[in-house]
Amino acid sequence: MYPLRCCVKKYEWGRKGMDSAVARMVKNQIPEYVVDDDSPHAELWMGTHPSGPTMIVSSDPELDGKTLLNLLQTYPEYVGTVNIVNKYGDNLPFLFKVLSVGTALSIQAHPNKKLAEELHRTDPFHYPDANHKPEMAITLTDFEAMCGFRPHAEIEAFLDNVPEFRAVIGNEATTNYKNASDKKQGLKQLFVTLMSAPETVVIQNLEALVQRWSREETIDPDKEALRQLFLKLYSQFPNDIGCFAIFYLNYLKLKPGEAIYLGQDEPHAYIVGDCMECMACSDNVVRAGLTPKFKDVKTLSNMLTYISKSAKEQIFEPKIVDEFTKSFVVPVPEFVVDEIRVDESHVSLAFEYTVTKKESGSILIVIRGEASCNGTQLTPGYVGFIPAVTALTINQLKSPLLIYRAYCRTD
Repeated sequence: MYPLRCCVKKYEWGRKGMDSAVARMVKNQIPEYVVDDDSPHAELWMGTHPSGPTMIVSSDPELDGKTLLNLLQTYPEYVGTVNIVNKYGDNLPFLFKVLSVGTALSIQAHPNKKLAEELHRTDPFHYPDANHKPEMAITLTDFEAMCGFRPHAEIEAFLDNVPEFRAVIGNEATTNYKNASDKKQGLKQLFVTLMSAPETVVIQNLEALVQRWSREETIDPDKEALRQLFLKLYSQFPNDIGCFAIFYLNYLKLKPGEAIYLGQDEPHAYIVGDCMECMACSDNVVRAGLTPKFKDVKTLSNMLTYISKSAKEQIFEPKIVDEFTKSFVVPVPEFVVDEIRVDESHVSLAFEYTVTKKESGSILIVIRGEASCNGTQLTPGYVGFIPAVTALTINQLKSPLLIYRAYCRTD
C-alpha cells in the first residue's frame, strides 16, 4: 500500500478551522500543517483528477513526490486487470473525497455522458470535463441535504399552503401542474416557470416569507424543521431563488453511515455536515440556485429527469459482505465504496482482518481508529493506494476502526 498526500480544496462553503473534518485529518497526518481558524477546508480529493492530483509519499526518492497518476502510468497493472485497463486506461475512473460542509452548496445536477461531452465542446470554461458524474455520499456526521423531486402530493400541498411559493409560480402554472395527465412534463413546466420568474417577484415573495416565518411559531416538528431550513438558506443566500427549492426537493436529515446516490441528471444540494463522496472522475456541475457562481438554468431545466420519490426512497442501502464490511454498490461501474467498521468489542492486539484483493486499484482512508496494516500504522486521516489484486491484513487493533475504500467494478 502506497501512502498518499491528497489535495485540499478550500472552497468558501467548507467548515472553517479545526471544525472541518478535512482539516483535522490532514493535520493528524502532517503535524506541521497550519490550520487557520478562518480558513475553510471543504474537500479532500483522492484520485488522479488533474484539478487535484494526489501525491505519493515514499522513502524511495524515485517515488516520493510523484503523482499517483505517474505511478499508474508506470505500472498500469496497478490500475487493474486487462479488462479494466482496456476500459479506463492507465487511470482511476473514480474520484474519492471527504467533504466538510459549513454553508449550503448550490442546487445542482451532473450531466449524463452525452450531454457532458456536448457541454465540454461548446463551453469548456464552465464545463471542464467530457465525463459524466454520478456520485454517492456516505455520511460521517449528522448530515442535511436536498435530494430529488418530492412526491407530487407534497409539492401540491406547498402550493396550496405557502402563498409566497404559489405567487412566484402563478395561478395558471399551478393549475396546469395539478391537472397535468403527464406528471413529469407538468413538473418540468412548473420548474421552468419558477426558474423563469421575474427577479422582482422572486425577491418580493422571499422577503414576505422571511417576515412571516420569522414571526410564526409552530409545534409541528416537520414544519418547524422546514421553517428553520428556509431561514438558514435565506441568511446564507438572500434573495436567491434557490431558497424555494425546499418546496420541490426532498429534505433529508441523515444519520452517520447513511448514504444517498445521486444519479445523472438528478437535482440535489448539500446543506451541512461531513461525508465521504465518490463519483465518476469528473468535475462537471450544472447549477441553478444557492450560489454566486455561474447558473445555467436552461441546461438544467432541460436535463433533469423530473422523477418524484419520497425522502425515504432516496436512502441508498448497502450490501452486507461480512461482520465488518458493508459494500455500497451503485448502478454505474466506475466505483464501489466499502465501509469497514470494527467496534469496541473487537479491539485487541490479536485482532486480524483481511482487506480482500480487488480486480482494480483502490484508495483507502482511515476515518477513526488505530491499527497496523502490513506493517503500516493506520491513524485517522491516513490515505493509501492499494494496487489491483493485492490483499492486506489489518491487525494490532488499538481502538474502534472506521475505514472507507473505493474501487471500480469489473462488469
